[in-house]
Amino acid sequence: MSVESGDVRMVYTGPRVDEVREEFDYVDYRVLTGTGPEPDGEDGLADLRAIEAAYESAETGRQVSLE
Repeated sequence: MSVESGDVRMVYTGPRVDEVREEFDYVDYRVLTGTGPEPDGEDGLADLRAIEAAYESAETGRQVSLE
């Protein structure tokens, strides 16, 4: 994998990682040990509310409060 920005170029040549498999392994482990995954759905919902508020604020030019 290579990343370029302006005249700077970096190349990563480390081992290949399967992020999806790692995520499933993590969730499986948490379920089998009786502990919920972190962050949980509530964290995700809070993130989405913040993103929606940011869009609304950009569209209206006003501050948007989160409940």
